[in-house]
Amino acid sequence: MSGSQPKIVDAGTLVVDGNSNPTLEFDSVDILTFTSFAMDADGFSVFSFCDSDNDGGSFNELVGNSVGTVRLAPYRQLNAERATVRLNGEGNVFLNAGNIQANDKVSLHTFIMDGTNTKWYVDGNLRGTADSSVAIDTNFDEIGKGRIGVISEMILYKDIDQSANRAAIEANINNQYDSY
Repeated sequence: MSGSQPKIVDAGTLVVDGNSNPTLEFDSVDILTFTSFAMDADGFSVFSFCDSDNDGGSFNELVGNSVGTVRLAPYRQLNAERATVRLNGEGNVFLNAGNIQANDKVSLHTFIMDGTNTKWYVDGNLRGTADSSVAIDTNFDEIGKGRIGVISEMILYKDIDQSANRAAIEANINNQYDSY
């Protein structure tokens, strides 16, 4: 639906992040939907240059599915940086990193699932690990559900654990956005 898509142009002006890079702006109602595809439960990777500006307490979904069984969501709550990993439809695993960045900071968030664990990195630094060995649903079909903020770039490797290439991929993204 065109009325619920994230903005890339607002009142005739290109939406940009703090470094003048084009970005998608979400307002908690906007959702970017696409044809569902399955991530490989034995390993997948998500790299995203986005903010986690959401002190309202709702999930600031980066990518997930419309039925709510899958969610990767970096967000802020009570001045702490957190992420939610939900891959089994039965509950969330919360990763808490403490107060690591300003509320409006755009950062590189990386989630790598290796078949047993999902690791969450912020600006190249490991912030948490979640047991994801019970994953039964890895179908993704939406970006940005409940998100308040921006996503400048997202790369999804739906069937490859990119642990071995993570540092190089993050360096390439950081070269564009100069986050850290």
